Formats: sequence, C-alpha cells, structure tokens
Amino acid sequence: MDIFTFTAREGIDIILSKVVDMGLYAFQLRDVKFKEDYRYYGNKNFSGIGIIKEEALTNLVKTIRGRTLVVSVSDENKKREVDVPENLTAD
Repeated sequence: MDIFTFTAREGIDIILSKVVDMGLYAFQLRDVKFKEDYRYYGNKNFSGIGIIKEEALTNLVKTIRGRTLVVSVSDENKKREVDVPENLTAD
C-alpha cells in the first residue's frame, strides 16, 4: 500500500513543505506520535527530509513502516492507534 492511500484511509494529514534556507523538502504527518513501550513519545509531526520530494517521502515511509502510530493526539475524543503496514511504499 502506498503512503497516500494509507494516510487517506486513516484520516491523517500529510503535508509537503520546503525548507527554503536549507534547500530541502519535508513531508510531515500532522498530530501523530509513535506508540512504544506503552508510552506515547516523539514529536507531533513526523518528518521525512530530502533534497528532492521523492527522497523526503521515502525517508518518511522508512521512519513509520511497521510501527504503531497514535493519531489525533491533540484531541482526546479522536485519539486512536493505527498500525502502519510493513509493506508501506512511497509510490
């Protein structure tokens, strides 16, 4: 499954931005954390960074593939866990 199908199915916002002063692209998942060891930790936005868009997207996929995410962490009523498929792809 590709990352865009996965994020659409799970209602996760994926955002592309360009870090102009560094010349890099960043794909981010908004309002998401990892769940590990029965604790939630990490940033609310996961990023895949790269010189080109495809590299940034691939790096994001590598970071989240096979992990459990907690989505909508800022809203107690919507917060839930989502398992990311092991076969997640960038395309």
